[in-house]
Amino acid sequence: MSSRGSSHLQNFNDPRRATDPSAPAHANGVSGNENVRLLLECLSTDAPKIQGVVTVFTWEGNPANISCEVLAHPGASVLWFRDGQQLPSSNASNLRVYSTPAASYLEITPESQNDFGSYNCTASNMIGTESKEFLLIQAEVPSSPAIEQVEAFSSTAVLQFEEPDSMGGVPIIKYRVEWRFPGQDWTDHWTDREYDAEDGMTRITIVGLKAETTYEVKMSAINGKGEGESSETETFKTEPVRKYLV
Repeated sequence: MSSRGSSHLQNFNDPRRATDPSAPAHANGVSGNENVRLLLECLSTDAPKIQGVVTVFTWEGNPANISCEVLAHPGASVLWFRDGQQLPSSNASNLRVYSTPAASYLEITPESQNDFGSYNCTASNMIGTESKEFLLIQAEVPSSPAIEQVEAFSSTAVLQFEEPDSMGGVPIIKYRVEWRFPGQDWTDHWTDREYDAEDGMTRITIVGLKAETTYEVKMSAINGKGEGESSETETFKTEPVRKYLV
């Protein structure tokens, strides 16, 4: 606020300032600057505005937090509802509400498909009320990655692959790679290994292979929900062991 606007408010708070600007600014024993501050606080009020991620993915048995972040002045009271019923209810032991000064959190541990769906957050203060719907969605297993190229050496092979098109709504945590000799049954004659997933991961190295041997390889992605389908099988042949002259 400009000094001119501030002087105007001080004059408003203390009539003596209107006729004598040099008079000390006092009104009811409170300084003019204090009155300005109090007046500005009264004017600086806001109805609740709700923020937060609208869609949350999880799976049965895995706790998830729906965050209802509220901007309001003065502070707002926050309530959660589902189908018009306030939460948590007496018959819902898998729900819990806890709050911080800036947000209210609804923690849900889904027990069945019925726990997925829409949840309502309503925030109210003396200025107004705002409501927002949040969605709890059942996560899916990821789709299959795609092996683009296999670079083979005598005892190792590097798989270059594309990440799955669909993560299933939650992060991929591991990749499983399986390899075998051609023509064998995957369920009886295979070797497999799991690799921790990393951001932007597109290469995996498998080790312990035999030289000059043909293999088939496939891979799958794993998230918290479970393991997705395997990729198409790729065939490669390892290189012979290099001999070095001494």
